[in-house]
Amino acid sequence: MAVMNTVSKQAQTNYIDLILKGTLLWHQSLILTIHLCWLRTT
Repeated sequence: MAVMNTVSKQAQTNYIDLILKGTLLWHQSLILTIHLCWLRTT
């Protein structure tokens, strides 16, 4: 039982880490896209 709890906690940590990394990547690409479009219009 204790082993299962540790495994699920580890999986949850990995999942949260993945979401955070994905969100950061999405934000970076969004900022980059807006920046490029802004450079093109001015």
